[in-house]
Amino acid sequence: MKADVENKTLESSEDGTRTRVLDVVEPLLMERGFNAVSYQDISDRIGIRKASVHYHFPTKADLGAAVIRRYADRVDAMHVPVEMLSGGMFAVAFERFLGVFAQIGARSPRVCLGGVLGGEFETLPEAMQVEVRRFFTNLREWLGAVLERGRAQGVFTFAGDGETAARAMVAMLEGALVIGRALRDPDELAAALGTARRMVLPSTREQ
Repeated sequence: MKADVENKTLESSEDGTRTRVLDVVEPLLMERGFNAVSYQDISDRIGIRKASVHYHFPTKADLGAAVIRRYADRVDAMHVPVEMLSGGMFAVAFERFLGVFAQIGARSPRVCLGGVLGGEFETLPEAMQVEVRRFFTNLREWLGAVLERGRAQGVFTFAGDGETAARAMVAMLEGALVIGRALRDPDELAAALGTARRMVLPSTREQ
Protein backbone atom coordinates (compact mmCIF):
# COMPACT_ATOMS: atom_id res chain seq x y z
CA MET A 1 0.00 0.00 0.00
CA LYS A 2 2.79 2.42 0.96
CA ALA A 3 4.65 1.64 -2.26
CA ASP A 4 1.50 2.33 -4.28
CA VAL A 5 1.07 5.71 -2.61
CA GLU A 6 4.71 6.59 -3.20
CA ASN A 7 4.47 5.56 -6.86
CA LYS A 8 1.36 7.68 -7.37
CA THR A 9 3.04 10.65 -5.68
CA LEU A 10 6.06 10.27 -7.96
CA GLU A 11 3.86 10.00 -11.04
CA SER A 12 1.93 13.11 -9.99
CA SER A 13 5.17 15.01 -9.46
CA GLU A 14 6.48 13.93 -12.87
CA ASP A 15 3.22 14.92 -14.57
CA GLY A 16 3.40 18.26 -12.80
CA THR A 17 6.92 18.91 -14.03
CA ARG A 18 5.99 17.90 -17.57
CA THR A 19 3.02 20.29 -17.52
CA ARG A 20 5.19 23.11 -16.15
CA VAL A 21 7.65 22.61 -18.99
CA LEU A 22 4.88 22.76 -21.59
CA ASP A 23 3.35 25.81 -19.90
CA VAL A 24 6.67 27.65 -20.11
CA VAL A 25 7.60 26.56 -23.63
CA GLU A 26 4.30 27.48 -25.29
CA PRO A 27 4.54 31.27 -24.75
CA LEU A 28 8.25 31.17 -25.56
CA LEU A 29 7.49 29.60 -28.93
CA MET A 30 4.70 32.10 -29.55
CA GLU A 31 7.17 34.94 -28.98
CA ARG A 32 10.41 33.58 -30.46
CA GLY A 33 9.61 30.56 -32.60
CA PHE A 34 10.90 27.01 -32.23
CA ASN A 35 14.44 27.52 -33.46
CA ALA A 36 15.19 30.37 -31.05
CA VAL A 37 14.26 28.44 -27.89
CA SER A 38 16.76 26.22 -26.09
CA TYR A 39 16.62 23.78 -23.21
CA GLN A 40 18.70 26.31 -21.26
CA ASP A 41 15.91 28.88 -21.69
CA ILE A 42 13.45 26.39 -20.24
CA SER A 43 15.75 25.43 -17.39
CA ASP A 44 16.29 29.07 -16.47
CA ARG A 45 12.56 29.86 -16.55
CA ILE A 46 11.48 26.92 -14.41
CA GLY A 47 14.52 26.60 -12.18
CA ILE A 48 15.25 22.94 -12.90
CA ARG A 49 18.26 21.24 -14.46
CA LYS A 50 18.36 20.71 -18.22
CA ALA A 51 18.66 16.99 -17.49
CA SER A 52 15.21 17.12 -15.90
CA VAL A 53 13.76 18.65 -19.05
CA HIS A 54 15.45 15.96 -21.15
CA TYR A 55 13.98 13.30 -18.87
CA HIS A 56 10.47 14.29 -19.94
CA PHE A 57 11.36 15.30 -23.50
CA PRO A 58 14.48 13.45 -24.70
CA THR A 59 14.75 15.56 -27.86
CA LYS A 60 13.69 19.05 -28.80
CA ALA A 61 11.52 17.51 -31.51
CA ASP A 62 9.63 15.56 -28.81
CA LEU A 63 9.12 18.77 -26.87
CA GLY A 64 7.99 20.81 -29.87
CA ALA A 65 5.52 18.15 -31.02
CA ALA A 66 4.04 17.91 -27.52
CA VAL A 67 3.56 21.68 -27.32
CA ILE A 68 1.81 22.10 -30.67
CA ARG A 69 -0.25 18.93 -30.11
CA ARG A 70 -1.54 20.24 -26.80
CA TYR A 71 -2.20 23.66 -28.32
CA ALA A 72 -4.11 22.17 -31.26
CA ASP A 73 -6.15 19.92 -28.97
CA ARG A 74 -7.07 22.90 -26.80
CA VAL A 75 -8.17 24.98 -29.77
CA ASP A 76 -10.19 22.04 -31.12
CA ALA A 77 -11.90 21.68 -27.75
CA MET A 78 -12.98 25.34 -27.84
CA HIS A 79 -14.96 24.79 -31.02
CA VAL A 80 -18.49 23.53 -30.50
CA PRO A 81 -19.16 20.57 -32.84
CA VAL A 82 -21.01 21.84 -35.90
CA GLU A 83 -23.77 19.26 -35.57
CA MET A 84 -24.66 20.75 -32.16
CA LEU A 85 -25.22 24.25 -33.59
CA SER A 86 -28.44 25.75 -34.87
CA GLY A 87 -29.80 29.20 -35.70
CA GLY A 88 -28.09 32.06 -33.87
CA MET A 89 -25.63 29.66 -32.26
CA PHE A 90 -23.64 29.74 -35.50
CA ALA A 91 -22.99 33.46 -35.02
CA VAL A 92 -21.98 32.84 -31.41
CA ALA A 93 -19.54 30.13 -32.47
CA PHE A 94 -18.11 32.44 -35.12
CA GLU A 95 -17.60 35.27 -32.62
CA ARG A 96 -15.92 32.84 -30.26
CA PHE A 97 -13.56 31.87 -33.07
CA LEU A 98 -12.69 35.54 -33.65
CA GLY A 99 -12.29 36.00 -29.90
CA VAL A 100 -9.43 33.50 -29.83
CA PHE A 101 -7.47 35.69 -32.24
CA ALA A 102 -8.38 38.81 -30.26
CA GLN A 103 -7.04 37.23 -27.07
CA ILE A 104 -3.77 36.31 -28.74
CA GLY A 105 -3.42 39.79 -30.22
CA ALA A 106 -3.88 41.32 -26.78
CA ARG A 107 -0.80 39.42 -25.61
CA SER A 108 1.59 40.80 -28.24
CA PRO A 109 4.42 40.08 -29.03
CA ARG A 110 2.90 36.61 -29.05
CA VAL A 111 1.25 35.33 -32.19
CA CYS A 112 -0.74 32.17 -32.84
CA LEU A 113 1.47 29.14 -32.23
CA GLY A 114 0.28 27.60 -35.48
CA GLY A 115 1.19 30.78 -37.34
CA VAL A 116 4.69 31.14 -35.93
CA LEU A 117 5.47 27.47 -36.55
CA GLY A 118 3.98 27.72 -40.02
CA GLY A 119 6.59 30.37 -40.75
CA GLU A 120 9.35 27.97 -39.67
CA PHE A 121 7.71 24.95 -41.25
CA GLU A 122 10.53 23.77 -43.52
CA THR A 123 13.01 23.75 -40.62
CA LEU A 124 10.75 21.87 -38.19
CA PRO A 125 11.10 18.17 -37.31
CA GLU A 126 8.64 15.94 -39.15
CA ALA A 127 6.61 15.20 -36.02
CA MET A 128 5.99 18.92 -35.56
CA GLN A 129 5.11 19.40 -39.22
CA VAL A 130 2.41 16.76 -38.84
CA GLU A 131 0.91 18.59 -35.87
CA VAL A 132 1.06 22.01 -37.57
CA ARG A 133 -0.76 20.60 -40.60
CA ARG A 134 -3.37 19.03 -38.33
CA PHE A 135 -3.90 22.33 -36.53
CA PHE A 136 -4.60 24.31 -39.69
CA THR A 137 -6.61 21.54 -41.36
CA ASN A 138 -8.93 21.12 -38.36
CA LEU A 139 -9.32 24.87 -37.93
CA ARG A 140 -10.26 25.49 -41.55
CA GLU A 141 -12.53 22.47 -41.79
CA TRP A 142 -14.46 23.45 -38.67
CA LEU A 143 -14.82 27.09 -39.73
CA GLY A 144 -15.79 26.11 -43.27
CA ALA A 145 -18.52 23.83 -41.97
CA VAL A 146 -19.80 26.52 -39.57
CA LEU A 147 -19.98 29.07 -42.38
CA GLU A 148 -21.64 26.69 -44.84
CA ARG A 149 -24.27 25.37 -42.45
CA GLY A 150 -24.80 28.80 -40.90
CA ARG A 151 -25.52 30.23 -44.35
CA ALA A 152 -28.03 27.44 -44.98
CA GLN A 153 -29.89 28.65 -41.87
CA GLY A 154 -29.79 32.29 -42.92
CA VAL A 155 -27.15 33.42 -40.41
CA PHE A 156 -24.31 34.17 -42.85
CA THR A 157 -24.16 35.49 -46.39
CA PHE A 158 -21.05 35.27 -48.55
CA ALA A 159 -19.99 34.42 -52.08
CA GLY A 160 -18.53 31.05 -52.98
CA ASP A 161 -18.31 28.06 -50.65
CA GLY A 162 -17.57 27.83 -46.94
CA GLU A 163 -14.23 26.13 -47.39
CA THR A 164 -12.88 28.94 -49.57
CA ALA A 165 -14.18 31.60 -47.18
CA ALA A 166 -12.58 29.78 -44.23
CA ARG A 167 -9.23 29.54 -46.02
CA ALA A 168 -9.23 33.28 -46.74
CA MET A 169 -10.32 34.20 -43.23
CA VAL A 170 -7.75 32.06 -41.40
CA ALA A 171 -4.96 33.34 -43.66
CA MET A 172 -6.04 36.96 -43.10
CA LEU A 173 -6.23 36.67 -39.31
CA GLU A 174 -2.96 34.76 -38.96
CA GLY A 175 -1.26 37.32 -41.18
CA ALA A 176 -2.72 40.22 -39.22
CA LEU A 177 -1.21 38.88 -35.99
CA VAL A 178 2.24 38.66 -37.56
CA ILE A 179 2.08 42.07 -39.26
CA GLY A 180 0.61 43.68 -36.16
CA ARG A 181 3.52 42.39 -34.10
CA ALA A 182 6.07 43.63 -36.61
CA LEU A 183 4.52 47.11 -36.72
CA ARG A 184 3.59 47.14 -33.04
CA ASP A 185 0.13 48.10 -34.26
CA PRO A 186 -2.92 46.50 -32.58
CA ASP A 187 -5.16 48.11 -35.20
CA GLU A 188 -3.86 45.60 -37.75
CA LEU A 189 -5.72 42.75 -36.08
CA ALA A 190 -8.71 44.94 -35.25
CA ALA A 191 -9.08 45.76 -38.95
CA ALA A 192 -8.84 42.08 -39.89
CA LEU A 193 -11.47 41.11 -37.31
CA GLY A 194 -13.81 43.76 -38.68
CA THR A 195 -13.24 42.56 -42.23
CA ALA A 196 -13.91 38.96 -41.19
CA ARG A 197 -17.27 39.98 -39.75
CA ARG A 198 -18.22 41.98 -42.84
CA MET A 199 -17.30 39.01 -45.03
CA VAL A 200 -20.08 36.86 -43.62
CA LEU A 201 -22.39 38.80 -41.27
CA PRO A 202 -25.00 40.90 -43.10
CA SER A 203 -25.58 43.18 -40.09
CA THR A 204 -21.96 44.44 -40.17
CA ARG A 205 -21.75 45.28 -43.87
CA GLU A 206 -22.59 48.97 -43.46
CA GLN A 207 -20.44 49.55 -40.38
